Amino acid sequence: MRVDEVGENNSSEDDLVYHYTNAGGLIGIITSGQLWASDARFLNDAAETAFALPEVIRILQERLANEPEVSEAAEILPLAISMLNEKDRSYGAYVTCFCESGDLLSQWRGYGRRQGYAIGFDRSSISDLKFPDQGPDSTRLERVIYGLEPAREFLEHAIATMWPGTAGHSGTAAHYLIVWTLLPLLARIKHPSFSEERESRLVITPDGMPEGNSSVQFRTSAFSLVPYLRLNYPFDAIRRIVIGPGPHLELNRLAVHQLLMSQSEPWHEISLDHSVAPYRS
Repeated sequence: MRVDEVGENNSSEDDLVYHYTNAGGLIGIITSGQLWASDARFLNDAAETAFALPEVIRILQERLANEPEVSEAAEILPLAISMLNEKDRSYGAYVTCFCESGDLLSQWRGYGRRQGYAIGFDRSSISDLKFPDQGPDSTRLERVIYGLEPAREFLEHAIATMWPGTAGHSGTAAHYLIVWTLLPLLARIKHPSFSEERESRLVITPDGMPEGNSSVQFRTSAFSLVPYLRLNYPFDAIRRIVIGPGPHLELNRLAVHQLLMSQSEPWHEISLDHSVAPYRS
């Protein structure tokens, strides 16, 4: 493996998405070859998956109002709405968050006291990741949509195109299909105040994951336990690491270099860069 000198970068910025993390996260990602996808309801933003939920419910209720009283849709839609409104459901959309920028001041502020790092992943490699034993569409890299106004047309179109897909999925299967289609959409829509992040998300919706599934792990956070899934990535997916603002940048770069060199995997060329953000951590 060759690690490039500071400032060199062999990949176009358009080809990369960045995962911000602290020192412990960097070590874990490098040494395990895994990314963690957390249940979106347990992320730092208290409105995760809930921000656009009222709009989704409104669209479904509007559709229900236009259906005949005695019809399959009149039976299925209330069940789907009820499932989406469940606060203690054991299933959800799992996400790994990425940013379009590898040197964003608002992100460094979140890691300033712990020393932050932005790991630049090749976008196409991340897009191709699949969760084991799941269907081809269970994992996808999607750009976040900020605000209800731009999301409304997107949601209405998604629900309209989803509906014919319930044919042949009567009763329980049909309303589960609606919920599993809508959960990843809810995980992609955020309040416009977060738009600076220009976020993309790797969204995983494990099909029919039952309560107690052994794939679900748990980690601690500042406010609760967080359910998460482990997802293997190819080692050549990492193209760049940006070291966040801090008092010992050269020493930190040396440590990251040694961390990469200590791995037995055939790491390809990775560029190590320092942040240029004027932030005193």
